[in-house]
Amino acid sequence: MRVLLSALMVISSLSLFSTQTQAAPAIKVYIDGEYLSTPQPPIVVNSRTLLPLKSVFEGLNATVHYDAKTRTVTSSKSGTTVVLKLGSKTAKVNGKNVTMDVPAQTIRNRTMVPVRFVSQSFGAHADYEPYSRTVHISTADGSGSNPGTPQNPDNTSFSPVRNVRAEITGKTGDASDITVHFDKSSTEANVKNYRILVVKDGNSSSFNESRAKSASYGNYTEVNTHGINQSVNLPASLRDVDGDAIRSGQSYKVYVLTQGLNQKSGLSYASSTVKIPESATGITVTNVKATDVSDYGDGRDLSVSFSRPYNDDLVSNYRVMVVKTKDAHRFDLNAANAVPSQHYSTVYKNGSTLTEKLNSTAKDTAGDYIRNGESYTVFVLSVSNNSYASPNKLSTGSVVTLESASGLPVITKVEDVSNYGDGRDLEVSFNRADDESNVSQYRVFVVKARNASNFNLAEAGKVSSGRYTEVSKNGYYNYKVNLSSSGRDVDGSYLRNGESYQVFVMAVSWNKDRLSAPSPAMTLSDNNHSNAPTNVTVRDVNDYQDGRDLSVSFNKAWDESIFHHYRIFVVKASQVNNFNLYQANNVNSSNYTYVNKTGSNISQILTSSTRDVDGVPIKSGESYRVFVMAVHSNHQYNVLSPASDAITLSGNSIAQAATNVVVRDISDFNDGRDVQVSFNRVADEKSINHYRVLFVKAHQASNFTLAQANNVSSANQAYVSKTGNHINQAMLPDMKDIDGAPLRSGERYRVYVLSVGLYGNILSLPSGEFTLSGTHNTSAVTNVTAQVVNQQVSNRKIDISYITNGNESNVKEYRILLVRADQAHVMNVSTAMSASESNFTRVAKQGVYVRQQITESAKDMLGNPLVKGVAYRAYVLTVSNHNPYQTSALSNGSAEFTLSDHTVPVVSYIAAYSDGNGYSFKSVFEKPANSSQVAYYAVMVVPTYAAGNFTLEQANQVHSNRYKFSSGSGDNTITWSTNDVDIYGGSIQKGVPYKVFVLSISNGANGTGNALSTGSNEIVL
Repeated sequence: MRVLLSALMVISSLSLFSTQTQAAPAIKVYIDGEYLSTPQPPIVVNSRTLLPLKSVFEGLNATVHYDAKTRTVTSSKSGTTVVLKLGSKTAKVNGKNVTMDVPAQTIRNRTMVPVRFVSQSFGAHADYEPYSRTVHISTADGSGSNPGTPQNPDNTSFSPVRNVRAEITGKTGDASDITVHFDKSSTEANVKNYRILVVKDGNSSSFNESRAKSASYGNYTEVNTHGINQSVNLPASLRDVDGDAIRSGQSYKVYVLTQGLNQKSGLSYASSTVKIPESATGITVTNVKATDVSDYGDGRDLSVSFSRPYNDDLVSNYRVMVVKTKDAHRFDLNAANAVPSQHYSTVYKNGSTLTEKLNSTAKDTAGDYIRNGESYTVFVLSVSNNSYASPNKLSTGSVVTLESASGLPVITKVEDVSNYGDGRDLEVSFNRADDESNVSQYRVFVVKARNASNFNLAEAGKVSSGRYTEVSKNGYYNYKVNLSSSGRDVDGSYLRNGESYQVFVMAVSWNKDRLSAPSPAMTLSDNNHSNAPTNVTVRDVNDYQDGRDLSVSFNKAWDESIFHHYRIFVVKASQVNNFNLYQANNVNSSNYTYVNKTGSNISQILTSSTRDVDGVPIKSGESYRVFVMAVHSNHQYNVLSPASDAITLSGNSIAQAATNVVVRDISDFNDGRDVQVSFNRVADEKSINHYRVLFVKAHQASNFTLAQANNVSSANQAYVSKTGNHINQAMLPDMKDIDGAPLRSGERYRVYVLSVGLYGNILSLPSGEFTLSGTHNTSAVTNVTAQVVNQQVSNRKIDISYITNGNESNVKEYRILLVRADQAHVMNVSTAMSASESNFTRVAKQGVYVRQQITESAKDMLGNPLVKGVAYRAYVLTVSNHNPYQTSALSNGSAEFTLSDHTVPVVSYIAAYSDGNGYSFKSVFEKPANSSQVAYYAVMVVPTYAAGNFTLEQANQVHSNRYKFSSGSGDNTITWSTNDVDIYGGSIQKGVPYKVFVLSISNGANGTGNALSTGSNEIVL
């Protein structure tokens, strides 16, 4: 029972710690082990630590000079000169330009500089320890804050680290979820650094020091020595030693390789096995935006864009789901997984930001056609390609209401309803134009699917009488039309089984005819209704120069119950016009791919032995189109899909393509300097010589090919050298697009990156579309936090903090809005801008880091008083100063916070006393009388040097394996020995003074805030 209670307490503590939002303690900085005192505390901007200029340079024993006129900082040490200009991300080190992640800048009348960049420029190492929020700077010669005392270690002894421990501390679905703890080497004076390596559990038995030393850059994390035991949160981009992305569902073990100053090295024992939980969110898409882009009154009006997730390689495809906003609060992952395929749109991966424009027959998740005047919330479901490793994930929603349409006829259904083998089999349903006053009649056109892309209003006007079906107005109802036995397509051919068709409807008007969008493709057959596979899509996914390069995806037949399996046919594009159902039924079994039904849509990579329908092996350089046939037990009821788009397999993989091409507008020169391009380097840069960046006008981008890229003049592209890292580079003033035109504001572009290989080139996918605006847009603030301070008293406040991007020239003000967590799904810029003035808190511009307190008497965004016990989120709206090129921007919401109703009591009596044996001591505390709000007590040992500044916020962040649990009843006397650890994870040591603290942990039912005791008397072993 006691073991079970302890386990429940551990689970409870983890849950509580994961949901609390506490103010972060100040960052501490040490140079060569000596604490660096600064006149203003260090701050974090965009995950980078900034320090006061004078403190960091003098702490590194470097000279420093600031020129106020040019706002330039110049510093020198040991032959190295560093020049930084305030506000610029470009610095000079010994005359060479270097790009920083964060510029030097003035904050609260102090000049702040990025500590890691400055340290590394002078040959020092800077590491950040997240648990203790400490920056450690180590100079090469020990000449930091204690100049003149260079290290002179005895380099004869060497010992690798011991006691490597790994734990899961996050929920993002990547390496950043893992925190690694290890004890420093006992001979750390002779250690150069440590390398942390993550190994798949199944490969750990064969992992040794030789393999550890040969691990590639990017497949380990390097950590410098600090003179203390270490806790390291791994970076999200880290891969395991095999170069594979670290992901949920895979078991890992962690090793630490100790590297000595004298070329010695040693490998630790493995940690225990860790696994990122399958609940991690690494494949959830972000930035979902639904936009009203047209005026047809159906799905064609709706365009949806979103950003692909970090772990995109785990995603098979995406599903865009349109939900009536009135039902959105009930729409969750289970509901999304259950939506039928007819009620969502499938989007395949192509580019970092994906955009899907829906079609005229698109339906919402309830099965209703999308229409104007209805408010919708659009979600995107990431469909995992391995549900065991990472389940499907659902995005947050984007709200949109489609405005009124222009009155086109809208085709709602095309069906095969009979078995005559002529036009009588075809039934067409369409919605009438909403204004028929100028419509004289309708005409139904049947077009062969292979010709439908070229059929438009002009072509419809040329079609002869007898090659379309006339439909008279009825004035009241929508239309359902059966064609006649003499029905013909627009080419004059009689309608027949086996041919794939698409249908158009034209409203014939007294002043201007209007043509509908095409129907989905359908093929007449002898079965009772058209039931062919649809949406056949092909992709070049490998470079074996055989069938393994070709991936085929298709939507299953609507009713699979009458079919036994599917067959995939690869047809030379030059022969596709002659390929029909009769020929498909007679293809030799060696020349198609047999596919079993799965109950879901199919995505399959073909095999190395795959042949086309003529029996010729699949190869590079040949253009193909693909058909899919659903096979009935009686072959006369087989049905054939329309053909896919054409694809030509290329064998150009000697080089690899750059990925994740992103473009940012960073300045206002109206030339190339306005543009910053970033992209992920190729995994194996040995195969390439360099990269080239190419700007393509957006209207040309869809037809831009590798052949065209290879022929672009060198004057019209940017040469980018390999660096061994991902690239982030600003363009030069004279940058031109591929046509030789200078980059300019107002033009829409996409960017490609060409990997120039040693034996061949390869082109990346394009960036998202962007336009240089000629001015900075307002951008959303980041790091929004909200926490309740003075939680246990009547005058408590809600403490809101956030970080701006530092450039407020286009910002009018900020507005803080409090929103009930169950209503947060409707938050967007429009709803935030519509909030009444009494329902938000206005904040003036005041620099990068902002902190604002709001009283509990404030109202939420809808004007309702804040309710105790109800979860809220805080949002910050950046309001533009109304320049026509700017828009306001809304932040992400903070973590949830709640105003509590009851007080968690503080332990008022705690004492520590010696056992008298020199190896252990005891602590005892008295349980408070009013303890109904306490789940348990966490008893912690704190070194005396830290006890004076030990706060509730710090106590809440101590991990559960660094304190002992107590119910307060009978187990409130605890023994501590050298086998136990203090709050930092270090073993309790003889001769070191400690104090004991007790943290009262709220049970979460009647209260949400913990309470920390004062420290005990000092105790020394």
